[in-house]
Amino acid sequence: MEAEYMAMAEVSREIIWMRDLLIELGVEGFMSTPCVIFADNVAAIKPNKSVNVGERSKHTDILYHVSRELTEKKKVIEFEQIASERNAADLFNKNVTGIKIQQLSEIIGLE
Repeated sequence: MEAEYMAMAEVSREIIWMRDLLIELGVEGFMSTPCVIFADNVAAIKPNKSVNVGERSKHTDILYHVSRELTEKKKVIEFEQIASERNAADLFNKNVTGIKIQQLSEIIGLE
């Protein structure tokens, strides 16, 4: 859970950087809606949506709570659960074979 939570914090910082870059370039039409981050780990999503800190996450360095702040206060990002069979990232970070490769490839637009 902690590794996924830390990864979400890093993605959150990258999103802020990209939004700032787009604003600087004069592209601002996207600012009204939060950026949605999909994750298949419910345990990693929960701390971002809850003020209550669990027993295991209370020792996580404060540096990694940036995603919770961006979700709660600034409404810049949003976390949603995605089913493992629809998680296209599995194509790149898990050992998938056969029909699963084909299904995930179609999700990201590869044939």
